[in-house]
Amino acid sequence: MELCFPVVESFLRHRELRDRIESERENEDKRKRDLYSREADELKNLIPHIDGENYKETCARLSFALGEKINSTVFHMAVKKIRKRL
Repeated sequence: MELCFPVVESFLRHRELRDRIESERENEDKRKRDLYSREADELKNLIPHIDGENYKETCARLSFALGEKINSTVFHMAVKKIRKRL
């Protein structure tokens, strides 16, 4: 089987580009996760943990304490952290 060098070069360029884009996306995702986690850490101190309370009730209390709409991912991270707190 004979390889055509321009085709191989093109393939390698595209693979390199794909790898670079993937790496950039992973870095951006990690940065967002870290930012959301820091924001959730700040929010978890707004309300106390209550034993026996279900997820929906914790959401309602946090929503009432905030008084405004925030990023859904941050909100639910905060609720999970509140529920894990002892």
